[in-house]
Amino acid sequence: IGNSFSSSSHNPGISIETSSQATKEITEQSTTRSENERQDDILASQIPVQESAQESAEVKSTHPMTIRQKSGIRKPNPRYALLTHKVSYPEPKTVAAALKDPGWTGAMGEEMGNCKEAETWSLVPYTPDMHVLGSKWIFRTKLNADRSLQKLKARLVAQGFNQAEGIDYLETYSPVVRTATVRGVLHLATIMEWDIKQMDVQNAFLHGDLTETVYTAQPAGFVDPDKPDHVCKLHKSLYGLKQSPRAWFDKFSTYLLEFGFHCSIPDPSLFVFSRGKDIIPLLLYVDDMLITVTAQIHLPYCLQN
Repeated sequence: IGNSFSSSSHNPGISIETSSQATKEITEQSTTRSENERQDDILASQIPVQESAQESAEVKSTHPMTIRQKSGIRKPNPRYALLTHKVSYPEPKTVAAALKDPGWTGAMGEEMGNCKEAETWSLVPYTPDMHVLGSKWIFRTKLNADRSLQKLKARLVAQGFNQAEGIDYLETYSPVVRTATVRGVLHLATIMEWDIKQMDVQNAFLHGDLTETVYTAQPAGFVDPDKPDHVCKLHKSLYGLKQSPRAWFDKFSTYLLEFGFHCSIPDPSLFVFSRGKDIIPLLLYVDDMLITVTAQIHLPYCLQN
């Protein structure tokens, strides 16, 4: 101990060189050891993956159930995959483009004919105090189940988002049939083996009577050349108005009550017609109806009237 202490005290340069060389050797050994350990870790991590891949490739399913992997099916299941079909009937984006196509022009003419038949509006001179709503054409392509063309549909819609409460509309609530009521009626009809008929009212909202004064601009592409500055004063409800569902329900429910139906108190959308031992329940969901009868003889009579 004394010799080492004395040598270090008398020759400080030698001790510094010796310590630096020892430090370098230790650093090199640790670097070499760390590189070797890193390579060993990489090899160790790769070996289980290869073994597991070989084991999975060798394992085969022996279950008797037929699965998609066994059958070699690789395309996605349509239940869980979104299937998109390229529609070969493009819908026009503007009225000018629709008027250039004979099919869409005919659809727009049909919609104008329905409005004229229902006497939906009348043209009146415009005054500055009128709150005039805009109108817009909506174009939709109706397809069959096999993706073939069924019809071209053009709908004239009022811009109801510009309506002012208290001026253009008052009440907007319209009841719809409850799901429990539909299930109950279908369950009863199935057990009793009653005939069921489903109906859809075309242009249902055009039949509703308006109690408020509503003005709309003339439809684009069908402006009266003799009265271009006039506006449409609506007498019937139009698609897009906030009160259209309520106006249609009031009109149809009033007719059913006059016909002899009775409105259900728990569900106002259920109407029941009774004659002797026979009854005819009718469910109304906006413009869709479901009718079931206890006797076949009453169904044509009800539908005809």
